[in-house]
Amino acid sequence: MTLEKWNNIPQNEKQKYSKTCPNFIIELKSQSDNTTQIKNKMLKWIENGCQLAWLIIPEKEETHIYRSNGSIEIVEGFHRKLSGENVLQGFELDVALLK
Repeated sequence: MTLEKWNNIPQNEKQKYSKTCPNFIIELKSQSDNTTQIKNKMLKWIENGCQLAWLIIPEKEETHIYRSNGSIEIVEGFHRKLSGENVLQGFELDVALLK
């Protein structure tokens, strides 16, 4: 969440669960998760203002990258690092660590 979003939250709501949408999320699919449902959840994050969302599917060694422009990129294999792009500059996740 940006500082601007945080400053726009009423003071009394800052002490409890916030109804704001983060700018960036990572979702790690568990074996019990339904793939279709979790993909729909990712689309909802984007629709609600999330700028970058990663859905990591360990059993397929796939990462689905959802962007605010509506694009979805599927990265196959756990052999590279994912970038936080312009949303979380400087952040990288080496998905090889998930093997």
